[in-house]
Amino acid sequence: MNRAFCRTVVSACLVVVSAAAGGLAEEPRTVPAKEIPTAQLRVTTRVIPLGLESNRMRALNFDGQGTAWIGLVEKDRRKVVKADPLTGKAEQVLVTSEPSSDKLYIDNVVPVGDELFVCGGWYPRQILIDSKTGKSRGLELKKPGPEVFNALVVGGTVYSFDGNNGIYAWKPGEWSSELIPWPKPGKGPFAGVYVSADHSLYCPMWWQQGMAPTQPLLRYDLKAKKWTTLDAPWPSSKPMLPVEVNGKLYVADMFGGHLMVFDVASQKFEARYALPGYGKQWKYLATFNTHGPFVVCVLSTFAGAPNANKTFGFDGNSHHFVNRIMMFDTRDGAAAMVPVPSLSGEGYATIAYLQPRGDSMYLTCVDSPRVEARPKTERGAAYLVEMQLSRLRK
Repeated sequence: MNRAFCRTVVSACLVVVSAAAGGLAEEPRTVPAKEIPTAQLRVTTRVIPLGLESNRMRALNFDGQGTAWIGLVEKDRRKVVKADPLTGKAEQVLVTSEPSSDKLYIDNVVPVGDELFVCGGWYPRQILIDSKTGKSRGLELKKPGPEVFNALVVGGTVYSFDGNNGIYAWKPGEWSSELIPWPKPGKGPFAGVYVSADHSLYCPMWWQQGMAPTQPLLRYDLKAKKWTTLDAPWPSSKPMLPVEVNGKLYVADMFGGHLMVFDVASQKFEARYALPGYGKQWKYLATFNTHGPFVVCVLSTFAGAPNANKTFGFDGNSHHFVNRIMMFDTRDGAAAMVPVPSLSGEGYATIAYLQPRGDSMYLTCVDSPRVEARPKTERGAAYLVEMQLSRLRK
């Protein structure tokens, strides 16, 4: 494997979405994201083969030793991937000895000390793994019918988001738990970000058919133990996956092609940016994270929502795959789409999640084989892409 970084200058995409005009007086401004000039944008990539195949790699997290733990959804659903991001050496780790179940859907594996906290989807128990011995155990949950795909660690407490019941607060070591109930009927928070400035969790609700067309952003004050519903001022917006940069939350409008800005101090949505390529090359953005001053997300063609030319792919073919990310510079509201290399150079990079570590950002990918210039299937060789984004500004 060639571990040298491959430097690529990526052409920025011209923004074609116009700013909203003539909206309601109380509606904050909508502006097109500026184009990042080609000469300013620098991207370095290193492709890291993992020596295994996957239907779709899932979320990636790093433990204190720098080991990567990756969710995996296969026919046998009881496994996760343990990988060295430097060498690419990888193995699959069994999370339970019980029979495989469709209820087990491992999106996230969150390292907590020497243990791994497994977000098991609809699995009826909370799974913990000793990362040294590989032994696992299941803890009883307080409510049946869970839906847990995300968790985060805040000040020694693990908060796991059960979209059907609320938020679990787990104490590592003894692993006792408290359920913070979602007080309204229907779906609750499925993920969240912690903001230290007001000691609160900001959470999205996963949108699905039959729910209100405009969704709120949810805030839970950990000190006051109080829920607040934050309604976006733009009709039909669906706040998803917030990330924080310098006291502001950047929130995806998942199907609307916008990045919304929420000011934590004033507790108000203050602006939104129209992102390049929406409705023509992509229709859905997800899996947000930050990389320095950049907000970075994965773009999808989303087969359920046709693009302007009635196809779904970046290359004009009908498929639901992703091989590009969107980078947004929070310093001046500029954006660009960035392609991600395939492992073989001939396949199609199907990206799932991204996670920063140190000066780099890592993406979980599958090299999907092509047939007639489009992906034949999502299944293929699994790999990581180590990426560094920078911008030369005058």
